[in-house]
Amino acid sequence: MKNNDNGIFYEEKDKRLSSFLKIPKLTHQEEKEFEEYFNRRSIIFFRLSLVMYILVLVPYFFLDYYNAPVTHQTVWLLRFFFFFPGIFIGLYLSYKDIIIKKYQPIVNSLNFIFNLGIISFLVTTQPYELAHKEYYVGIILVMSSALGMRIRLKFVVYNFITIFIIYFILAILFIYQNKMILIDNLYFVITVMAAIITSAYILEISYKTDFLQKKALEHQKEKIQIQKNEIEAQRDEIEAQRNKVLSQKKALEKIHDELSSSIEYARHIQESVLPPQENLNSFFTDSFLFFKPKNVVSGDFYWWYYNKIFKTVVITIADCTGHGVPGAFMSMLGISFLRELVIKENLIYPGTILDKMRKEIISTLAQEKPGRRRKDGMDMSVVSINIETKEVFFAGANNSMYFISGRDLNKEKNKIDWTKVKISKEEKQAVFFYEFKPDKMPISVFTKMDDFTTHEFKIESGDIIYLFTDGFVDQFGGPLGKKFKNKPFKELLLNISKSPMIKQKEVLNDTLHKWLNYNNYKQEQIDDITILGIRI
Repeated sequence: MKNNDNGIFYEEKDKRLSSFLKIPKLTHQEEKEFEEYFNRRSIIFFRLSLVMYILVLVPYFFLDYYNAPVTHQTVWLLRFFFFFPGIFIGLYLSYKDIIIKKYQPIVNSLNFIFNLGIISFLVTTQPYELAHKEYYVGIILVMSSALGMRIRLKFVVYNFITIFIIYFILAILFIYQNKMILIDNLYFVITVMAAIITSAYILEISYKTDFLQKKALEHQKEKIQIQKNEIEAQRDEIEAQRNKVLSQKKALEKIHDELSSSIEYARHIQESVLPPQENLNSFFTDSFLFFKPKNVVSGDFYWWYYNKIFKTVVITIADCTGHGVPGAFMSMLGISFLRELVIKENLIYPGTILDKMRKEIISTLAQEKPGRRRKDGMDMSVVSINIETKEVFFAGANNSMYFISGRDLNKEKNKIDWTKVKISKEEKQAVFFYEFKPDKMPISVFTKMDDFTTHEFKIESGDIIYLFTDGFVDQFGGPLGKKFKNKPFKELLLNISKSPMIKQKEVLNDTLHKWLNYNNYKQEQIDDITILGIRI
């Protein structure tokens, strides 16, 4: 037996049920419950016993009338004016709740009266009377009614001890000449009492064992019901959480769809302000544009414009702070400023364009105000190419420009850096790779804000110019999951420089795909990628 907050609980196999001959002990609360349980089970036997009394008392009436004529008047009066009405009253009361609550005192009292009556008759009749032997049968029937009416063991014992004492007193008062008859009667009474008490003892064990088994079963049912309720509560909670998640999922899907639609619409707007590549091909031999945003909209942008007055094409590649929607906002802002400076103000010199761009960005984003010194801006490279004179002007804000040519520019004044890479075996012509390095300043508020430097040189037919952002060289991937870096990027461009521009774009795309998916381990693209190649 275990105790917890819910009261008394039973183990699956109660230790009190281990011995059949030992009466299980009950607690005070259990004893109250067992009393009601015992009474409710006994009421049917009580009714049967009363019916049996009627069936037995009728023939006993006639036997007493003929076998004990001296006492038949008294017996007749007792039976018909006391016993019979009492039996019918008992049958009536057996259907009322009061007898359930007071069952043991009632039936014990009735059994005591019946035993007292039959013992009285036995003592008062003479041994030679026929009724004397019939009362032996009466003793058995009346005493055994304690079992028939299911009287508790303790009441049977108390009852029989009292009857035994009364019998002994009555026997002394009505002593016979033959004292052996007293001894025989006493021996018979004790024998019947012992048999009834033994039977009541077994009956008590049986009822208590059955009671404890039912309690254990009820406890198991309660535990199962509690577990069932907990499971149902958990199921309801899970269903509520699932419904909540589904509701949130639908809300998020709706928000996602709305955002996706908005971003998709923003992509169309961004594409509409970006110039078509066909415009470049009308001024140069060939070109390619490798443009691969990380998200739907891009923080990188490209822009070009042909100034008819100066016969100059102004070309710009820029990388705005951030990517996605924030970067796209900056790109739209950058394109707007470029249109204002290049188209309306007719600016063509890259350094001047960058100086003006920086001023507009700082002013528009209020970066010089206290607490607003955010470094939102862009890295940009600007190149202006005069179509007639073949003069090239370049300026960069953290963005370099690569130039590949067959000419040696080593002695030219404005060359920034160069490296002789290889000699073409087919053409037996030297190929030179040049990097025009930028000023280390962004188009934004910065600790150093000098004027941007404009580099000037001339180009010839077959020369190639590459403008780009840092998305390609900073991309993680390959066998070690590291950045692509600048040196391999330069070697890649040099190796494909003899190929047609469309082929160069395909090689760049394949190289990036293999770098991102090395050995089927897919890396995420971390930034927008823009590369522009122009063959003069």
